[in-house]
Amino acid sequence: MLILKQPLNYGGRLYEIGENVRGKLPLDFIQELQESGHLEEREEEKLEDEVEALSEDLKSQRGSKRG
Repeated sequence: MLILKQPLNYGGRLYEIGENVRGKLPLDFIQELQESGHLEEREEEKLEDEVEALSEDLKSQRGSKRG
C-alpha cells in the first residue's frame, strides 16, 4: 500500500491523508511523491491481519451475548 502523508489534489480529485493511492495515480507521479517523501509504503498483510483479528473478536462478542 502507498499511503499519503499529506492531502493531494490531483486530476480534480482530493486524496486525503492516509489514503492508499496505489493504482490510482500514474507511476511516474507516484515515483515523484516517493522521492519527495509524501508517501509511506505499508504492507497489506498487516491490514488484512488486523481485519481478521477484529472479525474474530466481533464473532466471539456476539457468541457471548447469546449465551
